[in-house]
Amino acid sequence: MHQFVERLVHYVLSVPQGKFSMSELGKLLEKMEPTHQVFFFKRLKENSPNSLKQFAPLYYGFMAEFHPLLFT
Repeated sequence: MHQFVERLVHYVLSVPQGKFSMSELGKLLEKMEPTHQVFFFKRLKENSPNSLKQFAPLYYGFMAEFHPLLFT
């Protein structure tokens, strides 16, 4: 699953905006285990810190319940 998350991060950072919707990405993330959701956003932040602005609605929606995990 880590490889899948790595590829997903690479994909969302490499395709032009508008090629996928945030709702589609959200649905995909909902199917993942919570630890992999956290890993997705951590890798997204590590690879492109400014990208979190673009993904803020998803980030805050998914990470609200895992907030303490992000700082461990």
